[in-house]
Amino acid sequence: MKTWEMLRELSENPLLKFKDNSGSTVGISDKTGRVVWLNGDKEEVFVIYSHAPGNVDNLHLNWELVPEPVDFMTAINSEKNIRYENWVRYYRLGSAFEVMVGKSPVILREMLNGKWFVE
Repeated sequence: MKTWEMLRELSENPLLKFKDNSGSTVGISDKTGRVVWLNGDKEEVFVIYSHAPGNVDNLHLNWELVPEPVDFMTAINSEKNIRYENWVRYYRLGSAFEVMVGKSPVILREMLNGKWFVE
């Protein structure tokens, strides 16, 4: 999505995070309520375009939503493709259960209490 679409999404849901092609993340600051680059503990105000030397131009970047982790029950109740935090790809619910079959009880417990993502 384009920068203006990312900003619209943030205005509708300030909890979302987006990353650009380089992997840099943008979101709404908990401290200031401004749109900021999220670099660990350090936050820098997101500038769309600057006339200053070097001309920062973030207007034409492409963005993608950073998925937020959910618990196992939320993931399976979503009725969408899901992914455990250590998996590379998303699976339909039935296929996800097939991947889980045969895992040790310890691994299953870790998975059930771990982070899941909804596509």
